[in-house]
Amino acid sequence: MRLFGQLKHHPLRYQKASHKFVEYLSQRLPSSSLVGSHFFSQQQKNSQFLVNSSSRGLSARLLSSPSIAADKIMTMEQNIHCEVGCNPDERGRGQELVISVTVWDEVRKNLRKQQPDFDDLEAQKRRADAEDWQKHAALQLKGTHDNANLAKIVSRVAEEGKWFTIEAMADCVAREVLAGCGAPKVTVLIDKPEALRKRGVRTAACEVTRSWDEIFSPQNLEVGAHAMPTDRVMTKEQSVHCEIGCEAHERGRLQELLISITVWDALRHRVLPHQPDFDCLHAQKQKAASAAWHEHAMKQLKGTHNNASLAKLAQRVAEEGRWFTVEALASCLAQQVLAESGAPRVTVRVDKPYS
Repeated sequence: MRLFGQLKHHPLRYQKASHKFVEYLSQRLPSSSLVGSHFFSQQQKNSQFLVNSSSRGLSARLLSSPSIAADKIMTMEQNIHCEVGCNPDERGRGQELVISVTVWDEVRKNLRKQQPDFDDLEAQKRRADAEDWQKHAALQLKGTHDNANLAKIVSRVAEEGKWFTIEAMADCVAREVLAGCGAPKVTVLIDKPEALRKRGVRTAACEVTRSWDEIFSPQNLEVGAHAMPTDRVMTKEQSVHCEIGCEAHERGRLQELLISITVWDALRHRVLPHQPDFDCLHAQKQKAASAAWHEHAMKQLKGTHNNASLAKLAQRVAEEGRWFTVEALASCLAQQVLAESGAPRVTVRVDKPYS
């Protein structure tokens, strides 16, 4: 790996070394699995060094280049008031949501197509003082994504859909943004502060990341079901009072903890068997207006994890354990969440503010 670091500024020498490393691994690694070979066939399209299609899956993971859409354009914490929820008391009224959208793209490449010297300071100073500065500004705008347009898409999807779950709403926002801006990848984060406020949770939240191929060309993603899940269902900063600590003065009294749980899962794969059109705005509007809305809501719920159940579990584990350390509490809670949710991965954070 040190050799590759030294050669990264010499493309031809780096390419030759990469080919030799692929050959070396292919002779020593066991036969690649079906998943590994599929992973390679997808990744080699984005790698300038992998040319040997017979290489093993592990060599593809070691040598394939990272995602080319590494730049991020964001609208952060947009406040929306809309109807959302699957409980009867949540229908027919608005709730506050906080929505953030991240568009992943090759900003430098897109801008250079419009204005080759867009990032040159002296050239920009001349453009800013030019009489036709608006023409130059318009060219720069063509190389990026319109944040105002992203905000309009979010408002339209959230307000018109009358969604049952924030997870389904997030998927639909991702679909509409991908279709509207043509970016290769989008991440949508939705916070629902009111959801578990009575349980002391600052906010319930979910985050989904969707690519163009995943939504519009799923037949090209044979490895998708085996990849590490990137979607997150979260309860953030739940306030719990419990006995915790290993010092004598900490025993027999309560202290405040802030517990955050993140469940990682492939939410899209969970809900599709139950509701194939769950992320379609037009279909959701029909479901929300249907007399059988509750039946549709229950199908959408199968595609996520119950935040209220996560909050109850956190409170029970914290209060019953009378723990000595936050580390032991976090580990136990993670095991309990894994067992009850069936998710492939869980992250637990425990803050002890007054330690």
